[in-house]
Formats: sequence, structure tokens, C-alpha cells
Amino acid sequence: MKTLFEILPKNMEADKCCLTLEISDKIFSYTIKDGAENSFIAVAMYQPETSGDSTVDTIKEFFNRNDFLKNSFAKTGIIYSGNECVMIPFNLYSSIENNHVLNLVHGDIRNNHAIQTDLVAEAGIYNVYRTPKDAVDFFSETFPRAVKTHLYSALLKKQQPDNSMLLIFYPDHFILKLKTGNKIQLINTYYYAAAEDVSYILLNVCEQHNAQNVELFLSGLIEKDSALYKNVYKYFETIHFETLPGNYIYSEAIQEQPAHYFSHLFATDLCE
Repeated sequence: MKTLFEILPKNMEADKCCLTLEISDKIFSYTIKDGAENSFIAVAMYQPETSGDSTVDTIKEFFNRNDFLKNSFAKTGIIYSGNECVMIPFNLYSSIENNHVLNLVHGDIRNNHAIQTDLVAEAGIYNVYRTPKDAVDFFSETFPRAVKTHLYSALLKKQQPDNSMLLIFYPDHFILKLKTGNKIQLINTYYYAAAEDVSYILLNVCEQHNAQNVELFLSGLIEKDSALYKNVYKYFETIHFETLPGNYIYSEAIQEQPAHYFSHLFATDLCE
């Protein structure tokens, strides 16, 4: 497991803290919030050096080496952020069709996967997604009372200005949410190998949705002096780096780092 960043808690009373995990076959992250102080005291992000279903075994091994994550936390939240999901309006949803819809959109080569569904009432959407069954079983056993959701479901609830794109960057992919005409037009995951790939994807999304003069809001693993940022800036004049949500207190170690690294992790806190 490659460490991308890691700020560990100096002191922690687990029975007063909230643990939120983000899990996919590409990334594993967590935050720890002291509920009594409403203060984030830890945040970390790791990149599994495996792929596919074997990532689950890597995460299990990580938990076995980090016993503090298996403490009896006051609350636990689990965010799945894999890209195999489909968002279906209320009037078109039928639970018996979930597997067929996922197979149609993402293919039917997946074995030993669990299908899960989030109801996002605010958006009138059912978000249907699949995750490795081994992962679902492991986390259900480890944290039986955890609140569970998909990252796309959390993003559906996140407020953002009209005519804007919210981007969360990871080492080899990013998640994009487009809002125009006061409607969420798109949430999707895109993979890239070079900076030019990102610009091409963003411009293509804007063309497909007839979006002009779009503002960008960036979070995750992107630097202002990087080739990636400079390439995107060629085509988008108004770019903002996300800030830390203002309704929390943050440890000194967290405040010393660029806020946009972690902003999306704190913004999807499930321990409210």
C-alpha cells in the first residue's frame, strides 16, 4: 500500500470519535473526527499497489497492521467510490432490474460482487452500484453499524454554483460533477495518463453539454505549479481550489497542508 499522505492522531479516545473510510480498487482513505470537539484529528490516503479484487486483500492486511482502525468508534461511515454505478430516476427504477442495468452499462464480467443501492431523495435518484462482495463482507463484519453510501450519492447532495464543474483528483483518475441550468448534468469517473488527457475530457464534456464559461472547483491530488494544472488553465479561466469546510476544527498538522488535498474527504463526512 503506497502512502500518498498520512496524518495520524496523536491522542484518540475512539469511543468519542468518528471514522469515515473511502474505498475503491484504486484508493483507500480515512478521516478521524473527535466528535466531542468537532475536530478532525487524522486524515490519510493510500494507493493499493494491486488491482481488481486483490485490492480487498491488501486493505485487509492494512487493517491487520493498524489495529487502531478497528477500535470501537462512536460512529463509522463507509464511502464506496468505485465507478461501476448507475443513477436511475425514481420513475424508472425497478429493483429487479439492478443487475441487468449494471451489466448493460459496465459489462457482465464481474464475479463475486455485491449490488447496493442508495436512495438520494433530494435528487429524486436511486444510485445503484456494485462492489466486491469480499469488501462488503469484511467491512460489514468489522463495522456492523456503519453508515454506508457511494461517493456519487454524497456528491449529488453537495451544493455547488451553477455553470460549474467539481473535480476530485486521484493519482490516475478524477471524478467530475457538472452542474448547468441549475441541474446536475453528469457525475462520472475518468482515467488519464497525461495532462492533455484531462483537458481533452473537460472540453469534450463541455461541448457535449453545451456548457460555456464554466468555473472549475478543484480538490484532491493536484498542484498549482504542476503540468496538469497549467494545461487545464489554458482552457478554463476561472479555477478555484477547494477550501476546508468551515464548520469543523482541524488539527495543526492538517492546517499545515494545502486545504484542497483533503477538502473532499471532510466534505463527505458521514458522522453528522
